[in-house]
Amino acid sequence: MRVALTGCGFWSRFQIAGWREIGVPVVAVHSRNPERVRATAERFGIGRAYTDLDRMLADGGFDVLDVCSDVPGHLPAVLAAAERGLPVICQKPLSDKPEEVARMADACRASGIWWAVHENWRFQRPFRAMRRWIDDGAIGVPYRIRLTFLQSFPVFDNQPQLKEAERFILSDLGTHLLDTARYLGGEADRLFCLAGRVRPDVRGEDSATVLLRFESGAHGCLEMTYAGLRERDEFPSTFALIEGDRGSIELGRGAELRLTTSRGTRVESARPPAYDWADPAYLLVHSSIVDCLLELRDAWVSGRPAETSGEDNLRTLSLVFACYESAERGEAVRPRRF
Repeated sequence: MRVALTGCGFWSRFQIAGWREIGVPVVAVHSRNPERVRATAERFGIGRAYTDLDRMLADGGFDVLDVCSDVPGHLPAVLAAAERGLPVICQKPLSDKPEEVARMADACRASGIWWAVHENWRFQRPFRAMRRWIDDGAIGVPYRIRLTFLQSFPVFDNQPQLKEAERFILSDLGTHLLDTARYLGGEADRLFCLAGRVRPDVRGEDSATVLLRFESGAHGCLEMTYAGLRERDEFPSTFALIEGDRGSIELGRGAELRLTTSRGTRVESARPPAYDWADPAYLLVHSSIVDCLLELRDAWVSGRPAETSGEDNLRTLSLVFACYESAERGEAVRPRRF
């Protein structure tokens, strides 16, 4: 498997390092910014650097296009790959506009290509452990799932474009949390969302609360913001509580998991491995890049849909757009499938 990558912003250096960690070479990079693409190519010793995406695609010599650009670059890159019958991996969210998501889905379906979404949140070590405990029946039947991400981390320092996004917290972070909620609790058939803007220097919503009803009958509650001011932040940790009819699983600080049943409480650490290329401030997220890319590589090699295939991710995005609809209408809504 050989990869070409488009987009040389903040996340690209961790994406390229993640591919290298699992033995997959990135053989070409593209950015419309000449300085960025040159610096990226030099940093990783990549021999082919382009400012013209069509030229890179025409030159070929790779198996998969990895779209690692900001959201506005996703649609043209995915459409270009689909037009050429080229397998494609796209960063989340595919788009903050439903019509663009539909265009990407239609193009990939029409071309019959293998396509996937780089959605790494569910691959964080604590969530994988929680899912295993659920599958093992450790807490019985889950009836409530709560995910909490309340942070004051200066995310705009590394990603200043997020300040200008018309749709911010639900599209950027909510996509992660809603996908993780699906991973832990299954599909949701109804939701209610409240969203608002706290910081005056942010264009879109920066705080949201989502109530979910899963098809299983379980309830979900997701809380998210980057405008929080709390005594102790632990970025980028998501705190979680899953309650079942025979016990509970709690994810707290330091990636510590607590499994409580009638027999008592079992405590385990789910700290991820540290890689020398990872930013310590983003360790939970950067380490999950490796596990996500492993799944994407293995799926592509075997020809099967990835766990976070494009089709699967459409279900997550249907929840994201339902959140915006609910917040605007002030009532619960059902997600509309693509």
